[in-house]
Amino acid sequence: MISIIWSIAVCFIVYRLVVNRNNSGGGSKAGGPPVIHTTPAGQRDQRKAGPVNGWPNRPAAGQMGHAAPPQKRPAGQPPEEREISTMEYLEEKARQDAAEHARDKWEENKRLNRNYGGLRVAERLPAGDTAPDGKKCVICDYCGAENLIPMLPRERFGCYFCREPLR
Repeated sequence: MISIIWSIAVCFIVYRLVVNRNNSGGGSKAGGPPVIHTTPAGQRDQRKAGPVNGWPNRPAAGQMGHAAPPQKRPAGQPPEEREISTMEYLEEKARQDAAEHARDKWEENKRLNRNYGGLRVAERLPAGDTAPDGKKCVICDYCGAENLIPMLPRERFGCYFCREPLR
């Protein structure tokens, strides 16, 4: 019984030594999980490198931190596109998507204002539900749909479905 306990204790100690050695060796060198080095978002924005075509400079693969002398291109040849990291690509894509979404929303609001006289759209009241506190149910004269508007509206509303003005 005591020999089993000693065997388990020795195995645990050896296991911990192997794990500690692998962790201190850099991870992927000893067959462990790869170590991923990322830069926190606050530090990414504080890079000192100047932009090239809208992207920060990055050293070539074999230079790691050493400044490379500028290479001269023949006249009339466009600058080469540098490879960007996945994070930089995703950040730029998110900015473009947000701008496109804002532009689409603005255009939709502009179209609604032009077509329906600038009325705010009322909320939909699902069939069988009661009006929540602070809102009242108004039935559209044109399509007969039930719409929710505030009890004391400060502006005029249009029907949720047909956008006709509500009384």
